[in-house]
Amino acid sequence: MHYVEAKTVLTPQNGYSPYHGSTEDLIYCEGLRKPYNRNDYFDVEIKKNAPALLANALAKKRTRGMVILGSVVDPYMDIEKEECIMRDSLNIIARHDFGVSITTRNTLLLRDIDLLESINRNSKVIINVPLETLSDSISGRICVGASVASDRLEMICELIRRDITVTIILQPIIPFINDYPEEVQAVLSEIKNVGASGIDPGNMILTLRGEVGKHFHKSFKERFPAEYELYRKKYGDKDVVISDNASEIEKLINDFTEKNGIARGKAEIERLNRSYENKTEGTQMNIFDLL
Repeated sequence: MHYVEAKTVLTPQNGYSPYHGSTEDLIYCEGLRKPYNRNDYFDVEIKKNAPALLANALAKKRTRGMVILGSVVDPYMDIEKEECIMRDSLNIIARHDFGVSITTRNTLLLRDIDLLESINRNSKVIINVPLETLSDSISGRICVGASVASDRLEMICELIRRDITVTIILQPIIPFINDYPEEVQAVLSEIKNVGASGIDPGNMILTLRGEVGKHFHKSFKERFPAEYELYRKKYGDKDVVISDNASEIEKLINDFTEKNGIARGKAEIERLNRSYENKTEGTQMNIFDLL
């Protein structure tokens, strides 16, 4: 862990991250793709000047929109407890009347519920919560260092109770760990119970090249040794892996979302996350309106 003075923090698409790298250890970690490797990805850079840079960048924007956090690095990992960069950042987002989309596995987000409610009153807040399973034991090993499944569910319920929109990310789907249709059905039933607005199951493909693959196999073997033996017999060292149950899981999700009228898939969830709304002035055009 070390501090840096960043030069920029906001991408042209309004992606924002006050951290580079992670203290959490996800078994299938796409953040390990180039230009990252395992060593530098877990050596976290803390951009202490990120809020100031964010304020400057938002002040120059000609139109307001959604600020997107958590697409690679969870902004509410444990070091945020001490750093509080997210709280400063949300204050700035609120002051400039932007909306915010956050992806997180961590209940630390509830520390900032007052700011999220404030933003949501004037514009829009979307919280995307990965929920790969209902099992605390499995979720705690899929992502070491993140809040377990039952705690995430409590957070989801609290957010929805406060009229904040929540979507569920049902990935990664890993053979012999959480790819059983009955397990997925249990998650879907819970999603219906809590009232989430969408599900993104990803493409249910594991791409295991380079550092991603090395880390996946090492972590899988250490955390799920019995399941890993079954995995190796079935898939060996394949670079691209799709669960045998993928088609059945996809049908379960499709039927569920159609029956319950909620958003499904990456494109629909992306549209939900990036469509800005100002509740005091109406809505503004987003990039999807031009497609």
